[in-house]
Amino acid sequence: MSDQEKRAKTEVNKNQFLKMLRERKTLASDCKMHKIAYDFMADPRWRLLEEHERENAFQDYMDELAQKEKEEALKVKRENCEGFRLALENDLVKHNARCDAIRVQYKANVHYKELHPYDRISTFLDYIFDA
Repeated sequence: MSDQEKRAKTEVNKNQFLKMLRERKTLASDCKMHKIAYDFMADPRWRLLEEHERENAFQDYMDELAQKEKEEALKVKRENCEGFRLALENDLVKHNARCDAIRVQYKANVHYKELHPYDRISTFLDYIFDA
């Protein structure tokens, strides 16, 4: 078997291995290979790759998952910031409003509650300075 054929076969095997990982929806980016290996050992796709290749493919997939999780968290943060800002605009909050008064007024607001305290203040200040 030539080197090119070996590389092609390895690539096909890697794709099958990654497909197996993607089918498991419960995996998160903080999973460790040694902790989930037992769950996958019965699947023949687990053994398609050599140990080193398997570890590299697993780490690549975990990096991919981490990037997706980060992008999703950023999307949710943006949506919540926009929702909170829209609530401020709809309520015609004045530029001299105090942070503590806003905290009391919006403590039941879904978007406000989901934001990190820093993001709450940052969104509020952006609104105030833009007004």
